[in-house]
Amino acid sequence: MKKGFAFLALVAATGVAFSQAKDPAGGVVKIGVSAALSGDAAVYSKPFVNTVVYMADRFNKEGGILGKKVEVVYYDDKGSPSTALDVVKKLVYDDKVSIIQPGSTSGAILTAMPVGKKERLIQFGYGLSDDYIKQGEGMIFRAAPTNQVLLGGLARYAAEELNLKTIGIIHLDSSFGENQRDVFTSIFQQYGGKILLSKAYQEGERDFNAIGSEVVAAKPDGIVIFAQAGSAAAGVKQLASIMPKTMKLLGHNEWANPTTRKLAGEAAARLDAYCSPVAVAINPDPKVQEWVKRIETDMKTPVVEEMMRGIVGMQIIKIAVEKAGSFDGLKVMREIHKLKDVDTVMGNFSYDIRDGEAIKDALIVKPNNADPRGDTVIKRVRSDVALYPTPPNYATYFGANYYQEMSAK
Repeated sequence: MKKGFAFLALVAATGVAFSQAKDPAGGVVKIGVSAALSGDAAVYSKPFVNTVVYMADRFNKEGGILGKKVEVVYYDDKGSPSTALDVVKKLVYDDKVSIIQPGSTSGAILTAMPVGKKERLIQFGYGLSDDYIKQGEGMIFRAAPTNQVLLGGLARYAAEELNLKTIGIIHLDSSFGENQRDVFTSIFQQYGGKILLSKAYQEGERDFNAIGSEVVAAKPDGIVIFAQAGSAAAGVKQLASIMPKTMKLLGHNEWANPTTRKLAGEAAARLDAYCSPVAVAINPDPKVQEWVKRIETDMKTPVVEEMMRGIVGMQIIKIAVEKAGSFDGLKVMREIHKLKDVDTVMGNFSYDIRDGEAIKDALIVKPNNADPRGDTVIKRVRSDVALYPTPPNYATYFGANYYQEMSAK
């Protein structure tokens, strides 16, 4: 196996074994990452993995975590939930990782996360849909804002500031795409809006003329397209050629990605707005700019937002492990549940026991050309409410009265 930054690199994903140490013996602690290094999701996953490795290298130069050298082990899950499950089993049972990021997409995380949960490992996710937090029972945290924050901000902007009454939706035919559709629909309807129709496309699709024409023909006030990488670029290009100028076009955080923007070219300017985490290069916030300069200097690559999720996930783990004085998953997750007002590049990290979320800031952004660095931040949005009707079921791992005890603090 090839090594980089003194860490293990990509090999094939296979296998299952049967035991897991909770506090690693010896001088090394392993972090496992299930990542898409091929397929459409690779455009986000590769920068994320590279940044996790970068952060581990920074920690090691400072003495590691609790004096242990940090080693990152990662495999290609191809954006597939079933492959992610195999990858995570290998990471947990063969590689004996103590910390895990269990998938390259929200669907992959949801499928593979139960393995780490069962073994009581420290887990964090960088996907944006809600299901894996709801089903994580307090045994996983998110290193980014959820779709409820991002799409909630976009839906409110569409209804209140663009004055849209009707919307058509185009989304990926996957659990993540369905989550985006459902979250946006629910919140847009709360503001009096109506979804006229929604159409799904298959992963890898590049021809949007048929479904695009069908959505445009329904004459909504606006269209929201939830698509990834090449599909997003193709979809917006084709929609731009058939939409009336008065019809608004909205997107999600995909449009902060330089690769997508390069593929879309000047057609990206047809978007009226997209939502994004705050950790993007156009945000003038000093914390964000500090990390943008640091990454571009050290990693010699343009910053994409998914890299910032790697920074936050690694920072929160280090803080919580050092507070716990241990790599024991239950002890560390308890410390994460207590964290309040941690200043991160994603904004304030304050774990909300009511919903299991910790980052509730986002941006609404207007693209101006093919380069996301030329975009205009329209506004910053924040949610301080409980995002889900019921909290995660903390009782399984933390005790029957845990939620009440934590709520009282």
